[in-house]
Amino acid sequence: MQEVNKSDEIPEYVECPLYKKTIGIGACIDVQEVAARHIKERILPNEIREIIGFRSICLNCENNLDKKYER
Repeated sequence: MQEVNKSDEIPEYVECPLYKKTIGIGACIDVQEVAARHIKERILPNEIREIIGFRSICLNCENNLDKKYER
């Protein structure tokens, strides 16, 4: 069994530049999935959808899981 490195664990909360506050990882993943066009925008609150360039902001965020963990 491979040992899990603590630094590789996905955090429970992250700072979100879109929400401008700490959010749960589930909300973060929702935004990332929309930003990557895997799911529909309508799951996000209007406050996020109305931010010009929200997809780009999310995809370039230091907490983006695809970027951070190279899934």
